[in-house]
Amino acid sequence: MFAGSKLIFSVPSLSCICEGNEKTKSCSYEIYTTSRYGLTKKELVTVNLNCVDDATSDNPIVEPIADTDNQNPQIIYFSPIYNNENYYESEDLEIIFEYEASDNNAIKNCSFYVNENLIETSNNSTGSFIYNFQDDILTNWEIVCEDFSQNIVSTELQLININSSPYKITTCVELQDIMDVNLNGDYYLQNNIDCSDTKNWNYNGEYYEGFSPIGDEAISFSGSFDGQGYLISELSINNPTKFNVGLFGIIDNDSKTVKVNLVDVNIIGSWRVGGIAGNLNRSNIEKSYISGNIFGGLAGGAVGYSIFGFLSELVFEGEVKGALGSGAAGGLVGSANGGAITNSYSIGSVIGLGENIPQNNVGGVIGEIDGANVSTTYSVGVVSGNSFFGGLVGYNKDGSVYNSFYNSEISGQSDTGKGEPKTTAQMTYDYDEEGTFDAWDFEDVWAHDTTSTVNNGYPYLQWQTE
Repeated sequence: MFAGSKLIFSVPSLSCICEGNEKTKSCSYEIYTTSRYGLTKKELVTVNLNCVDDATSDNPIVEPIADTDNQNPQIIYFSPIYNNENYYESEDLEIIFEYEASDNNAIKNCSFYVNENLIETSNNSTGSFIYNFQDDILTNWEIVCEDFSQNIVSTELQLININSSPYKITTCVELQDIMDVNLNGDYYLQNNIDCSDTKNWNYNGEYYEGFSPIGDEAISFSGSFDGQGYLISELSINNPTKFNVGLFGIIDNDSKTVKVNLVDVNIIGSWRVGGIAGNLNRSNIEKSYISGNIFGGLAGGAVGYSIFGFLSELVFEGEVKGALGSGAAGGLVGSANGGAITNSYSIGSVIGLGENIPQNNVGGVIGEIDGANVSTTYSVGVVSGNSFFGGLVGYNKDGSVYNSFYNSEISGQSDTGKGEPKTTAQMTYDYDEEGTFDAWDFEDVWAHDTTSTVNNGYPYLQWQTE
């Protein structure tokens, strides 16, 4: 290109043109940008061009230079760090908000707002803001960063409730701390948690008791817990003299627990023992998975004793052993008094170890029901006991059982009226053309294992592969 030629410099479908003998050219445009959080802003972008070295010579045209940067800063936020281990006992709560902001243009400043009031501004791209919370209030906060091209981005508006912090659980220690923070709070897992070291916790002079169940006879857990599908692995509880034993000791008062995945647990207790809860009282547990070993009187893979509890879409894989002859043991629930168990299954063995006492009730899904409703459930595994036992339900005092089945070939049982016996062929796809599960909801809840690669041909719950 030579003097007098036209040069087009494009800025998103716009142009800045050198014409004639212009040595320089300056063009301005209004550009609309949207941040990653959907915030739209209008920016004035100026493009400066050097058109020629000498308009009268044949020197080549110099490449255009554009001072543009349309990339919004990116903010990485790190959860508040509590620098006082006893923060929940203090009137003042000091929290450190750490942030990191990056961009292809340097950060000009980052500002910290609380309840829409500017608290502090920093010109560093990495840093922290310290704030002391006082009184029992709900507090909104956000961090806003701006670069030298005037691009602005902010964190999503965050909420701190100093009465029930922390909300996010990231370690097994934080999981244990729920017991001392707020048993009426709302909690959720933020990542997978390794609890394998709990086997070395709480030495009592004779043995390690392991993890302490959340909620007990003094104060039960009445908040909410969302596992978000993350795993809690190798949780260990070894307390053969304790009542109400599980991840939660006692869940009460319309509490809701969802998407909890307990993998390879080893839980031993005296009475009312379960993977998720030893005692569930008028509360809900949904879409959760438990695997491992449960041992105790009135024991269940998910719940030891349920009083008007509602359990749905639960899975247990492992072994449940009933320790006392006067107790009950079930693959999912030891004993259910009222409430309902629906859309759930158990794969594993349930063994009643007590002496021949009439109340030794052992079942593949539930040891005993009294006023509880059981529907669309199944069990696969060995079931053995001394008195009242069955492939699905051990003893039905005054409950109802609908559309529920157990594998008679594996369980060694053949009872009817509280769960119907089926062969392996009748319970695995394509169900030996028997239509075993025709009345079940395979549109929204259940899925067929057509290739026998997910659950060995048995039906599974849709959330398990989501």
